[in-house]
Amino acid sequence: MPALIVPLAALPLSPNGKVDRAALPAPELAALRTTAYETPKTEAEQQLAAIWAQVLGLAQVG
Repeated sequence: MPALIVPLAALPLSPNGKVDRAALPAPELAALRTTAYETPKTEAEQQLAAIWAQVLGLAQVG
């Protein structure tokens, strides 16, 4: 699962027609956090967040 999707008008291609991965723009990591973290409020949200945090290996899921 990708961590970030960057929309592009077109993919850069190599001379042989394959995607030129080296020519892809670097993602802006600031785009990952556009809003402040909100803690889960209900018991169900807390349980789901804990499950997803464990599955994804993250400290916070929201």
